[in-house]
Amino acid sequence: MKRIYAICSLLLSVAIIGSPLVAFAQSAVCLSYNKVSAPQFQQLASQLQTAVSQFRGDYTTYDGQLSNAIGANCKNKPQDFYTLIVEARSARTKLSDEVTVIASLMSQYRDAMVQYQNSLSGSGGVQ
Repeated sequence: MKRIYAICSLLLSVAIIGSPLVAFAQSAVCLSYNKVSAPQFQQLASQLQTAVSQFRGDYTTYDGQLSNAIGANCKNKPQDFYTLIVEARSARTKLSDEVTVIASLMSQYRDAMVQYQNSLSGSGGVQ
């Protein structure tokens, strides 16, 4: 759970600041502006932006559910407390899945960039 919380906190701060996301979007726009055909970058940047937005909204939901569970009276209403815990766990599992998707998209973007860079260096382009 500590690992998921650390990753969620990191991704939430990245999503709020947006600098890596902006970097992804800017690199796709830059390639497009320079008339370089690289639609995979634009597609991956768009998918990443969508995934981070989804994560941001779901993290807010998870945080609210966790706060509700923490504030619940487990002694007087144990069934309500249990229901709140189950909901928070479900939300945390969803966040974990979203972190996996975001990490995969970032990895795909990096791989595409390395392939593109290698194609430039192989054709006498910029290294």
